[in-house]
Amino acid sequence: MTPNADNSKPNAGTTNGVLATVILPAYNETEALPSVLESLSAVLDENYEILVVDDGSTDDTVNVARKGNCRVICHAQNMGKGAAVRTGVANARGERVIIMDADATYPADAIPKMVDLLATHDVVRCHREARHEQMPAVNRFGNWIFDTLLTRIHGLEGGDHLSGLYGMRMDAIHGMGLEADGFD
Repeated sequence: MTPNADNSKPNAGTTNGVLATVILPAYNETEALPSVLESLSAVLDENYEILVVDDGSTDDTVNVARKGNCRVICHAQNMGKGAAVRTGVANARGERVIIMDADATYPADAIPKMVDLLATHDVVRCHREARHEQMPAVNRFGNWIFDTLLTRIHGLEGGDHLSGLYGMRMDAIHGMGLEADGFD
């Protein structure tokens, strides 16, 4: 993973002694979540909080999360990834927020560097340096199409614009007016 940063601005500080909140939107992640929580706990210290937002899972995700070193918030029903991210942001204690897919496809050790970059940038987005062979060909093709469109239409730099590991400063998030419930 390589963190990318955009939009320089100074950081506002910390809240309640928490520098950054790592939000894990989770839907039916019973199998992957234990390794994600373990890897996060291995690299994060008391300056971080881990917040799992269970999005109405039908498996044992909630119980797995409650065994981890994290806070857990549950949606009564599946509302979509965007809704889970918004719930996490609304409950985050840190001035810097990292959103990470709970599917064990992103390295936890990238997070401290991302948080450091957020001291001087509004947004930090990681991209996978190597595509995972386990990603279905249709997903790889779809990601390529979206990356190409976002680069050409909006002039975005880099690749992997649909990354499941990105961070923002809380003041930048509040200025965005997030509304989406789904993947968008």
